[in-house]
Amino acid sequence: MSIGLTDEQIRRGLIAQGVPPEKAARATMAPIAGHRSTTLAAAPAGPVTLVLPWSCLISDNRHRGPVSSRADAAAYKLARTRAHVESAEQWGPRAPFSGRIALVARIFPPNAQRRDVGNFAKCVKDALSGVAYADDVQVVDERWIRAAIDVDRPRAEITIEELHG
Repeated sequence: MSIGLTDEQIRRGLIAQGVPPEKAARATMAPIAGHRSTTLAAAPAGPVTLVLPWSCLISDNRHRGPVSSRADAAAYKLARTRAHVESAEQWGPRAPFSGRIALVARIFPPNAQRRDVGNFAKCVKDALSGVAYADDVQVVDERWIRAAIDVDRPRAEITIEELHG
């Protein structure tokens, strides 16, 4: 589905929204010197739901603050990388969204332990950068919902949709 914008117009629009130029170029598939071109399908026409297992989720509190350690920072980076790889596999060969994004995340924890589901936001949004969108600055509407406990399959179900208009 084409909306009549060229790659260059999309790239400029992303840069105007604050997306770094190299990420904007990747999102629009504009050729970058020294990189081999890959063919991607068009970005999805409607919402896409990705499911990340609990092992891909880590609280933002684990890598910041005065009591964080190198081990916490390493654990955070590992979880973010796992989430990126898992979401890229589910996203497949589709191009990332290039416009403003709405994101709804439903978190299904493994137990009744008290958790602030919003603390998972940074990890998830960073992991989806370069997969579902060029940069998380494109996320302009987001909701984080604590869903029911799921002992057998704790996870996050993230629905991403490009906003038009």
